[in-house]
Amino acid sequence: MTNSPFIRWALVLALLAAAPASASNFTVSPTELNLSAGATSTLVTLRNQDKKPLRFEISVFTWSEDERGQMSLTPSTDVTFFPKLIELAPGASRNERVGISAKVPRDTEVAFRLFVEELPDQSAPQANAVAIRTKIGIPVFVRPGKPTRSAQVERVTIEGGKILTRVRNTGNLHISVDSIAANGTTAAKAPSFSKTGTGWYVLPGATRIFEIPLSATECAATTAVAVEVFGHDTSIKGSATVPPGACAAR
Repeated sequence: MTNSPFIRWALVLALLAAAPASASNFTVSPTELNLSAGATSTLVTLRNQDKKPLRFEISVFTWSEDERGQMSLTPSTDVTFFPKLIELAPGASRNERVGISAKVPRDTEVAFRLFVEELPDQSAPQANAVAIRTKIGIPVFVRPGKPTRSAQVERVTIEGGKILTRVRNTGNLHISVDSIAANGTTAAKAPSFSKTGTGWYVLPGATRIFEIPLSATECAATTAVAVEVFGHDTSIKGSATVPPGACAAR
């Protein structure tokens, strides 16, 4: 790619959408923040769409992920924000100011997540009630001074009846994989399947494995697979042959 008591948690991750992140009773906009040495602060707008007052708590964490997409979050003081607690009347909105400290590295993009958590309504507590808390996570990226966005398909394998596409971020900016297209062919070069998988972020220096499952029939009929990874108005490609035993479930 080139530059270009009983408590049930509802976790809403604002990721690839450009529209405001929307919970059942409030919205947060924008859904992604990009800061840099030339833009050290920005605003996030919370709007109460409920008919009763809502309270929120804001927090920030350093964000990383392993190759399977398991998220790791560490409390951070590198991103500043104010206020920490917000109360909104019905229909009201308020801006949250978000900024970065001077010590954040500038050679490679650093990723954070800003969480907006709805706090429980304490005005009329009910015994044995289920409190539903909605938590929206917004990516915050601190861009380097000389941003470069690039990636490669490191490897494609077929294991356990699944296509595993390893995408490595070789630049110093995150990449957003929109989708992965996979097409199989038989020994006679005839099409055996055509599938599309969902994407995700791949952070700088990281590798992410994207899985596309195959049915037993599709896998057994396939001798070769070609994949194309789409994102940032471009694509990268990879391919693989299907080795013996690759279709056995694990």
